[in-house]
Amino acid sequence: FSQKSPLLNKNGDVVGILGIAMDISELKAAKEQAEAANQAKTEFIETMQHDIRGPASAVAASLKSLAEKETDPKKRKFLSLLFTLSKELLDLCNSFIDARAPNQAEIPITSTSIDINQLAKSVMDLNRSTAVEKGLALNLKIADDFPETILSDPYRLRGILNNLLGNALKFTDQGRVDLDISLKTDPETSRSILSFQIEDTGIGIEKSKIKSIFEKFTRAVSENDEQHPGTGLGLYLVHKFVNDLKGILCVESELGRGTRFEVQIPVLG
Repeated sequence: FSQKSPLLNKNGDVVGILGIAMDISELKAAKEQAEAANQAKTEFIETMQHDIRGPASAVAASLKSLAEKETDPKKRKFLSLLFTLSKELLDLCNSFIDARAPNQAEIPITSTSIDINQLAKSVMDLNRSTAVEKGLALNLKIADDFPETILSDPYRLRGILNNLLGNALKFTDQGRVDLDISLKTDPETSRSILSFQIEDTGIGIEKSKIKSIFEKFTRAVSENDEQHPGTGLGLYLVHKFVNDLKGILCVESELGRGTRFEVQIPVLG
């Protein structure tokens, strides 16, 4: 890096050139190392979600089911203890992922061929233990005519689905959580639109709070509500990811009856 300026005498005449030079190769290398480290952290989070959180969720759901069916008091107590420990491991993973959430919005957008069926099922599996623990029905419906793959950003689609499903399960104590996925066509541009609809039978959201639920660290419930803990980052990330993909996010809710989120995202490519 260099910068030059004219050197003037007392009469204002140019008598030379004043230059400053700086070697920025080390700064460039440091920047590249920092970017590589950030990418490594991102990949670690993805690995944790798939390779640790997924099995932990499945184990927790299985242990709870076994404990409920066991008739021997000693075995039932032991299985209940194992379920509690597996839930603690799962909660630890979730807390770590939540702590990383503010930086997730900085990840570059990519266009990749995605099997939506596989992606949706993996997200459902991540959240199944919560549904089992609360006795909720967790349903997935994908349109029969949905293509095998589409082009989009897998990281953001996964984040949108995972946060919306997790949020729905958190605020639903009885009933069901449904995820419907379909492909629509924009009548004006004839472009394919990916549609997610997540509906629950939970506690609902006050109309006065609906506009603010997508703000960072803002929660729809009281800060003193220990029954529904959270960081207030999930819906903020959903809103950010939908905007990144030039999509639309709508929400309808009624107190005591449930909430319905709809996400529409243009397919890339």
